[in-house]
Amino acid sequence: MMRLVAETTGCRGQALLACFGEHLDRPCGHCDQCAAGEGVATEAGPFPVHSTVRHATWGQGMVLRYEEDRMVVLFDEVGYKTLSVAVVERQGLLDPA
Repeated sequence: MMRLVAETTGCRGQALLACFGEHLDRPCGHCDQCAAGEGVATEAGPFPVHSTVRHATWGQGMVLRYEEDRMVVLFDEVGYKTLSVAVVERQGLLDPA
């Protein structure tokens, strides 16, 4: 997950807090990405990055990032899961919480 922080195109403060299950509503304003004017995440997917979602079996989680055709979600009870975006969309595996 530290790779998430290192490679993010958005705010590193938001990415770091997300690794610990915390949410920052706006870019931190003081990391290297924010200082360069690049602190806004550009990843796109079925749920916004840092949004809260719910899975029928795994419970509540937070969307951490998108990697090509996959998404990483940190679930409160079971930890990190990497899911196929196509499968999530096709089977309706996640709902907004």
